Amino acid sequence: MNGKQSVGVVGAGQMGMGVVLRLRERGLAVRVRDVRREAEEEARAAGAQVCDSPAALAAACAVVITLVVDEAQTEEVVFGPSGAAETLGVDAVLVMSSTVAPAYAESSPRASPGAACTWWMRRCRAGRRKRAPAR
Repeated sequence: MNGKQSVGVVGAGQMGMGVVLRLRERGLAVRVRDVRREAEEEARAAGAQVCDSPAALAAACAVVITLVVDEAQTEEVVFGPSGAAETLGVDAVLVMSSTVAPAYAESSPRASPGAACTWWMRRCRAGRRKRAPAR
């Protein structure tokens, strides 16, 4: 698998590390960036390649998944200095899996006409699925 077929994960905390491990179990090439060196080292031990910045990660990946805490962290890792948006390919997919208000995604200045990327948002509702009745 070449670098552009890699999946990038920005934020290798509890949820992000789960994603990293599952992707590696499936045999995918994974690149990781986290602010905590111990999280990066855990990802490296699982076979992921650690990148110096979200921009370096995005330059090498067809899919980038952000698993950071909130809007401020999302803004930083995607649109801040050395953010993923600097190098994200035209056909790349950015999956934002952070807890943000729908208004944040809907009103992003990057979602305006003429932006280099197309935004698609799907609201996810938290809640328990009802268990199927026993047979």
